[in-house]
Order: sequence, then C-alpha cells, then structure tokens
Amino acid sequence: EHYKKMPRGYEAPPDRANFLLYNTLYAQTVLPAGDFLFSSRLVDICMEHFGNMYPLLSWLNAWMMD
Repeated sequence: EHYKKMPRGYEAPPDRANFLLYNTLYAQTVLPAGDFLFSSRLVDICMEHFGNMYPLLSWLNAWMMD
C-alpha cells in the first residue's frame, strides 16, 4: 500500500476499492528454466501464461470500462 486515503474522484466497488491505495499493480509468473525460448514450445508456454493472467486482465478491463 502506498496511499493512506482513496484518491478523490474515483469510485470503486468495495471489493476493488483497496486496490486504489496502491501505486503499482502487477502480476508475474515463473517460467520454466531451460532453452524453451528457442524451442517450438515457446508459443504454448506463452499461451498458457496469457490464459493464467486473463482473469486479471478481464477484471481490470471491466473495471476501467465501468
């Protein structure tokens, strides 16, 4: 948490309001070790990562469009 109060002019549902107290929000994953960057598995690994992160992206997108 970075901020002590909610920013003026922003409204958020109660389940999302606490995120406005942060100045950064990010998600990360641990990728497999090895030479996967140079293999045919790279696309599959990237698609799996995107699939895992999609719920967060979708939630943020819906919030921004409200």
